[in-house]
Amino acid sequence: MDKFENSYSLLNKQQREAVDQIDGPLLIIAGPGTGKTQLLSTRVANILKKTDVQPSNILCLTFTESGAHNMRDRLKDMIGDEAYDATISTYHSFGSEIIKNYSEYFQQISIERTDDIRMERPIDELAQIQIVEKIIENLPFDNPLLSAR
Repeated sequence: MDKFENSYSLLNKQQREAVDQIDGPLLIIAGPGTGKTQLLSTRVANILKKTDVQPSNILCLTFTESGAHNMRDRLKDMIGDEAYDATISTYHSFGSEIIKNYSEYFQQISIERTDDIRMERPIDELAQIQIVEKIIENLPFDNPLLSAR
């Protein structure tokens, strides 16, 4: 039995159903110690096994560094070094990386001055809405996010 099959066999019926759902996003809500990390790692391995999706097209987010580390280790155990091509991160690290790589979207115009200033603190609710509206305006008309509104 390969490592994927072994991991899959340890899951309960509901967890196997989640692993078998290979299309679309999936949100797992469960308490600590219920097998979320194992389930998600196994689901990613299953997606990579059954589809032509590349590991670089996978995004897994978790709340803790230890959760991200455990998920990567479990995925590596099932699929090998390709696990390092998937993005497995905490929400905070992923958000920070987006801000660093796309800083032009994270600047705020100062009311007192006419020059741009780098955002050093969280923006207010109005600025958040304006940023989201600007992103939505620039989406292509066939983007699936537009049909979710």
